[in-house]
Amino acid sequence: IPKVRDITRSPGGIFSLDVDHFKPENITVLWEVTQPPSITQPRPINSTIIKTQNQDGTFNAISTCESLRGVIQEDGAYVVQAMVEHSKLKHSKNREWRSDDKGNRDFLARPEVGMIRIPKLFVNKHTQLQCTISQFYPDDLTVNWLMKDKGTREFPITNSARYKMPDSRSQLQPDKTFTHTALLEFTPLLEDVGSEVICRVSHPSLKEPIEKTTGPL
Repeated sequence: IPKVRDITRSPGGIFSLDVDHFKPENITVLWEVTQPPSITQPRPINSTIIKTQNQDGTFNAISTCESLRGVIQEDGAYVVQAMVEHSKLKHSKNREWRSDDKGNRDFLARPEVGMIRIPKLFVNKHTQLQCTISQFYPDDLTVNWLMKDKGTREFPITNSARYKMPDSRSQLQPDKTFTHTALLEFTPLLEDVGSEVICRVSHPSLKEPIEKTTGPL
């Protein structure tokens, strides 16, 4: 008879369920989410299942549902249910995970900020700097560009005749995180030699902003 474990939750609103020592191999795991918990019409959740065979000829399975990012209201209570169907079970076996029991509704994902891509620079020749930010959720990102002179003073860069920050929309990825490419277009001057350009990234998942620098130009 299949041994059905409890639902486990991973960061990012992903849930999984283990079923052990069942035979024959054919098994079905269906997932649903209900929000708010009081309603009677749950929504189905897509899932994948991976099966492995044991030495005694029985099988184990891990069923994983898609991330609930963007599927539910993340600041509200919800219930996730998994239903296991197998020929050795007279009735489906159900497991339930309730957000209001766990007190953990954190769907945030910290951004990964790449190094600033710097082309070869020439005085008085228009150029573009690029910084790629990935793996973040939700799409609530703030990017600021700054110029740091040869001393320690930092000056915020704003759109002007010399500086342009083209609009760039974040792109949703298959894992339901986002990727964003921040751009800065400017014309280097001779007095910029030795200065640094800084890309500062803020996000709700960060206590402090992440900074990347070009190093001295």
